[in-house]
Amino acid sequence: MDRAVRQAMIKDNSIGRQLDLSFYRGDTGRKLRVKLEVDTCPPGASGFIYHYLDFPLDFEVCAQDLQSNLALKLHALLCRPYIKGRDWFDFGWYVTQGVAPNLPHLAAALFQQGPWQGVTLNLDPERSITA
Repeated sequence: MDRAVRQAMIKDNSIGRQLDLSFYRGDTGRKLRVKLEVDTCPPGASGFIYHYLDFPLDFEVCAQDLQSNLALKLHALLCRPYIKGRDWFDFGWYVTQGVAPNLPHLAAALFQQGPWQGVTLNLDPERSITA
């Protein structure tokens, strides 16, 4: 497989049985499915935040920050060959929350894939995009 994003499904009748899903009642006629997507070659310059959770046990979760998520949402809007309504909904949410995009991360994503692949871009928040 030469794709950068790998996908896997965890279903309630597969490896999902190894997870502690005690909150899931296993209603008849309903199935639990979790879709996992892992980018094996993510663009650089991403920011991260750490969350500490104590349920069902104490552990730390590392997640991408909102600014980096917005940068990838902008990349999807600029580079995807079709329109996906969810992207516009998410974009509107980020705007109403006042989130500013992580411009170095957006530049790295645009350089990696899409119509600007291989083009070094100077993204300046005060000006327009220049190549």
